[in-house]
Amino acid sequence: MTTGVLPQLDGELRERFRRTQSERTLPIARMAYAAGAAFMLLFVAWDALLDSGAIFRTLPVRGACAASFAALYVFAKPAKAAARLNLLNLLASLTAGFGVAIVMAMLPRGFDLGIAGLTMVTFAGVVITPSWRGSVNGSLVVMAAANFVVLLTSQGWFTLAQINGFLGASLALAALLSFFLEQRHLRAFLLEVQLERAATTDPLTGLYNRRYFIETAERELARARRYSKPLSVLMLDIDHFKRINDTYGHPVGDEVLKTLAREAAPLLRKLDVLARLGGEEFAVLLSETGGDGAALLAERLRKSLSELTVRALGATLKFTVSIGCAEVMVNSQGEDILSALERADEALYKAKESGRNRVVVG
Repeated sequence: MTTGVLPQLDGELRERFRRTQSERTLPIARMAYAAGAAFMLLFVAWDALLDSGAIFRTLPVRGACAASFAALYVFAKPAKAAARLNLLNLLASLTAGFGVAIVMAMLPRGFDLGIAGLTMVTFAGVVITPSWRGSVNGSLVVMAAANFVVLLTSQGWFTLAQINGFLGASLALAALLSFFLEQRHLRAFLLEVQLERAATTDPLTGLYNRRYFIETAERELARARRYSKPLSVLMLDIDHFKRINDTYGHPVGDEVLKTLAREAAPLLRKLDVLARLGGEEFAVLLSETGGDGAALLAERLRKSLSELTVRALGATLKFTVSIGCAEVMVNSQGEDILSALERADEALYKAKESGRNRVVVG
């Protein structure tokens, strides 16, 4: 899929959508592989009805295809198989395309049943492929395999025009159906993302909220304990924020909050978590960072924010922040995230008491 197909998604969300689609489709694809193996063997009976003498010629083809589908079923079992689902589906299309086309060329009435079989494979690709482009690619593989077999065998009772006419129409309809299905899944995915963001983000600043911060911090603390990695937290508070609201009005105060969020985020690493806990109070979770590293980052944040000028609604002002730091005691079972935040909050209080616009380590 290209950006044009998923215009509402940035790079990270687009990748997440693809992953979600693959994970959703993988169980269906595995069922299709198992069904393909079973049908290939069951169709031996059909071969016998059409031409009893041809059954011994088609049986090796049917058996080889059944074995290929069984192998795809096995390879699609691991959890990481979703990442290579498009490749597995292309191999499935190749197996089905060759298998059906070869038998179609062997049997006197092969064209009738073969076209039905190839059409079924084309539309099955709609269900088992995560993207509409993958579905089209699978259909093209089926057409290519059928054309190759017809040219190789010089089959006389049907022409390339006949086979491509049927398969071309099937491909167009399958592509259209697959595209609309993908767009439907995309709309559902975007709705889930919106609901998730509403539950985990602060509506004013766009930062994570307290609930998300605490949940993430607890997971990171468990990981830090498991791998003996350091973990630190910062508590930030805008100095004299009430005075800003009283002097300039709450809309200007909101702009100060949004400015802090916008300017602080680029100073952090991608794995750090910046959240608004409420009011003018913010917190930062610093994974794999000890107390010294946290203090250095806090000082860089304090200095950068103190140099900003906020211009909003005709007002021009500067603001400062006080920051409290605390390294989480990951080796102490008695220390949890709330306890670490309390220590950082105590350090923040000391920073306020000692003159504001400074960093204190707790």
